[in-house]
This record gives sequence, structure tokens and C-alpha cells, in this order.
Amino acid sequence: MNNKIISRLLRFLVFSASFLCGLIAGVDADRYIVQVPAWRKVEIDAWAIYSRNGDLGNGLIFYPFLAIVSALLLIITIIIYIRVDSKPKAAFFPMLSTLILSLSGLFFTALAAPQMLSLVKTGSDPEMIRQVFEKFHFWGLLRGIVQVLSFASSLWILAILH
Repeated sequence: MNNKIISRLLRFLVFSASFLCGLIAGVDADRYIVQVPAWRKVEIDAWAIYSRNGDLGNGLIFYPFLAIVSALLLIITIIIYIRVDSKPKAAFFPMLSTLILSLSGLFFTALAAPQMLSLVKTGSDPEMIRQVFEKFHFWGLLRGIVQVLSFASSLWILAILH
């Protein structure tokens, strides 16, 4: 494949991954800057109802799709990048850091998800719901931090590949 085509392909893959990382980062920023502080001021059963219908509704497909597809795009990007002879050497570190941050987001999701899924079994017991809320948002905040950093790092790659 010619270098111009590979360069365009890399930019397309990074742009696509950045777009998805940006959506995830936006969701996380909204959740932890706006939603969680608000949920702490209302009855816990309201959060449970919302989460059962949102996070365990459409969110059960939407959020994992964003995170998994962006990570896959980053993996494909790094594989192509490594196999190409002429490439901007400065892009390797941000590519690797973006991938590691993205995979860290999936790791923290794997720790947060069982908490959210357990909400199905808590019934209406406010203490059990409160425990789920706290544990989910503990792991979720860590996930949010690495996902926002992953987005920032993906923009760094785009700046190098411009």
C-alpha cells in the first residue's frame, strides 16, 4: 500500500476513535459534573428508577458499544502504525497512551458494571440502592477520568498526524 493511502487510513481510524472517545468523555463529564451531584440531592429510589431505565435500558448497548469500538479502532490503528515503514515517530507514545487509557476505561467498566447490574436485584431497599450507587460511582469516576484522558490523548495523535 502506498504511504499516502496508509497515512489517510491512519488519520481516519484515529479520527473515528477520537470521535467515539469524545462521546464517551462527554457522557462521563456530564455524569460526574452534573448528574451525580444532582442525584446525591434526591431520593435514592429516583436514581434507581432512572438507572434501571437508562443505564440498564438503552445504555446497556450504547455505552459498551462506544467503549469497545473505540478500543478496537485504536488497536487496529497501532497495528497498522507498527507495520508501516514511513510514519511520524512522535505518534507512537500518544497512540500507546490512548490505547492504554481506553483499555483502562474498559477495565474500570468491568468493575463498575456488576454494581449497576446488581441494581436489578436490590428491589426498593434504600440502603442496598445507596451501596450500589456509591460503588458504581466510585469505579465510574475512575473510568470517567481515564476516558477523558483517552480523548485528550487521541486529540494529541490527530495533531501529530494532521
